[in-house]
Amino acid sequence: MYGVRIRRIMDETKKRVEAVGPVTAKICIVGEAPGETEEKEGKPFVGQAGRVLDGLLEECSISRSSCYITNVHKFRPRNNDFSSISESDLAASYRELEEEIMLVHPNILVLCGNEAMQAILGFKGIQHYRGSILESKYGKCIPGIHPAAIAREWTFRPATVIDFIKVKKESEYAEIKRTHRNLVIADTFAC
Repeated sequence: MYGVRIRRIMDETKKRVEAVGPVTAKICIVGEAPGETEEKEGKPFVGQAGRVLDGLLEECSISRSSCYITNVHKFRPRNNDFSSISESDLAASYRELEEEIMLVHPNILVLCGNEAMQAILGFKGIQHYRGSILESKYGKCIPGIHPAAIAREWTFRPATVIDFIKVKKESEYAEIKRTHRNLVIADTFAC
């Protein structure tokens, strides 16, 4: 009984981290949940992951101030463990995120990490889908490696730079433009 009450009191003292950026943004970057630095400063992606994100954006000539940046969940999870968020809180977070995206109506959503991918697309597998242009009920998405993962494993960075170059190009229009290909299958191996 007392443990539940203490946990509720601790949860109530957590600081909510609101989204930043213009509601007219063409690019919406969706992270998972705030970390300790984000909780202290009240802004998403301002800690170590934020510095990595800033570097990626700068390298690809994307202005951070032109992006709408948010998280799936607006409070730092206990022990920074996303799985500690209750199903009901997560469902409420998904609904709130949906409202945000519908308000901003960006040309492209950048899904940073598995939890953002799960919230928007309904499945995980960031390593299999990163850099792909996928369609969601909110529009065009590009899943990508979370900047916090890049901070831990720098070898993820080169591919993520390529992904953000694609984000910049894809942010110019809302529709998915597929390249038409005409495949011809030869009936023999002879050249």
